[in-house]
Amino acid sequence: MQAKPMRVLEVERVVRKLIGFIVTLTTIAAVYWIVPEYRRGFYAPYWAALFDTLPALLVAAPFYVAYVDRRQTDPEDSYAEIGAFVLSGAVPQRTEQIRQHVRGWTVKGFFLPLMFVYLCSTLGSILAGLEQPYRFDIMRWHAFAIDLLFMVDVLVAVVGYVFTLRVLDNHIRTVEPTVFGWLVCLACYEPINAATRAYLNYETGANWTAVMPSPALQVFWGSAILFCILIFVWSTVSFGLRFSNLTNRGIITCGPYRWIKHPAYVSKNLSWWLVSLPFLTAAGPAEALRHSAILLALNAIYALRAITEECHLSRDPDYVAYRDYISENGAVAQLKRLFAKASRSPIRRSG
Repeated sequence: MQAKPMRVLEVERVVRKLIGFIVTLTTIAAVYWIVPEYRRGFYAPYWAALFDTLPALLVAAPFYVAYVDRRQTDPEDSYAEIGAFVLSGAVPQRTEQIRQHVRGWTVKGFFLPLMFVYLCSTLGSILAGLEQPYRFDIMRWHAFAIDLLFMVDVLVAVVGYVFTLRVLDNHIRTVEPTVFGWLVCLACYEPINAATRAYLNYETGANWTAVMPSPALQVFWGSAILFCILIFVWSTVSFGLRFSNLTNRGIITCGPYRWIKHPAYVSKNLSWWLVSLPFLTAAGPAEALRHSAILLALNAIYALRAITEECHLSRDPDYVAYRDYISENGAVAQLKRLFAKASRSPIRRSG
């Protein structure tokens, strides 16, 4: 979007866009009202925040739409086409643009309530921990650090979903086009992940705190878990205002993405192995193998997410360039070159 105005204000088009925006919000509100999932008390914090902020959103919308309309390269966007259909019955000509609009708002409408509730829950857990009397307890402070890191993660997610704005150049370019890509992503989030975890329950009933025999080993193992979660949160923070599932809002190449294409998925899945230790169950080798296989199946879902995301993003030349760069210069490529160099080095013999 251009910084300076490209045209005079066209009130008629701005009105069409505002109507398209209101129709979009009304449709999402209707879905929330109809679907039983959103009647759960789980979402109460989101509804409270939404009712408090909606008036300000409606007041600011005309000014924002007018500002953006004068600076868009192509001002006849999806909102304008929806508004034209409502006002005059004009059938939208850019069907793919409308599809992207519907998919983009579906992503936002689904994930924003979840992330906001997760943020409230994590913040409540942190405040409850701070209210407890101080005592030196490794496990307590480990749990507090994890809550703090996850609070940062979901805070970035909430801000990213709220501020999906063209004026900030973090608007949605494209949305995952395949049903399979949506399924493997949604399988990792409520309410679908309840079924996912029920069928793929890899936990053995005990975790790493029951297995580590000494405080020193507990500190080491707990630090390894925190390191994995830190990489996961760093990956989210690297997106900044562009964070979003199932969308391309600009290719990210900073943070841990400088070395690996999917640092968030790798670190999160590794942390599950470190926390649950399914291969060390006291129930015997057969159960250890079974629980390990279940966790591998859950890891496979994230592998499929990575594959579908790459297929989607590969339509963007910027991502193709990034993918090629990582193939040549990423952490895996550098390790391969290092091992290849070591294998070619002559072995010196003494004597």
